[in-house]
Amino acid sequence: GLTIKVMTFNRGQNSSYSLQPFKNIEQPDVILLQEAPHRTGNYRRADGYKEYPYIEGIGEFIAISKWPIVEYSEIRSSERVNFEKQAQGKSRSGHPEAGDLLAVRLQLELPDGIKFALYNVHFPTPRDMLTASKRGGFLWGLLGIPGTSLAKKRVVYESYWKQRITQALHFINEVNGDPLPAIIAGDFNMP
Repeated sequence: GLTIKVMTFNRGQNSSYSLQPFKNIEQPDVILLQEAPHRTGNYRRADGYKEYPYIEGIGEFIAISKWPIVEYSEIRSSERVNFEKQAQGKSRSGHPEAGDLLAVRLQLELPDGIKFALYNVHFPTPRDMLTASKRGGFLWGLLGIPGTSLAKKRVVYESYWKQRITQALHFINEVNGDPLPAIIAGDFNMP
């Protein structure tokens, strides 16, 4: 009979908007943040979040909870997803790309002692790949005429999306293997 209200928010492109007015209206039990590195202390000190005694941060992820977070662990990608512009492992925003942290698994304990898993997810953005596909790039990549640069584009495009699928399958397998009931929330960056 218990309802669990989870709110998720990617802070990366928030244009300095405050989450607090929305939080005050919705009154979630747990707030999951992505792209919020080095902000854990800010939330612990903020008067507007005093109703959340349990706050944990791992990498870019933060969990703000009314209930105890009894355990947490990292879910890393089984492989790095590269695109020509991301060959150094960084996106344009400077955040680590896949091959790094995809999600954080938290184990929370409800007041009646029941535990559940909560996954805070942030898959890498396909922004650069999609931008490169504008103005006919997608069609050129599909055609992939042998012996031309279009053939190379097709190989890059196919490789990128195959790696994204492998990432998603890896994550699904992690969740399916979880012995606890699970809630999955976050920024999946899935066009």
